[in-house]
Amino acid sequence: MRMPDYLNKLFFCARISARLPDFFRLIYRTKLFSVHRKNENKNYQNKTGYKLNLPAGTTDIMLRNYAGDIDMFYETFWRRDYALPVELKQVSVIVDLGANIGMTV
Repeated sequence: MRMPDYLNKLFFCARISARLPDFFRLIYRTKLFSVHRKNENKNYQNKTGYKLNLPAGTTDIMLRNYAGDIDMFYETFWRRDYALPVELKQVSVIVDLGANIGMTV
């Protein structure tokens, strides 16, 4: 990742974190996940809670530290990989089969 991307991600985390401890926890867990991604002795059930300001409002969210939830979080809310195209904004029902932890729903 290039420096502008790191800074963009940092500002994104600062913007969505409802409290300062959540910001530091999110940054720390993101780095921990990327460093230990290849470690075979991971506890996939190890979760961390965050209070975040998301587009739908302030909410509590739990992310598993080593199961890819943090990457999915960034794909969904930072990079907006699953944002609906403008022509689909009028759709009233979306069925998401295989939604992992349901973050994109």
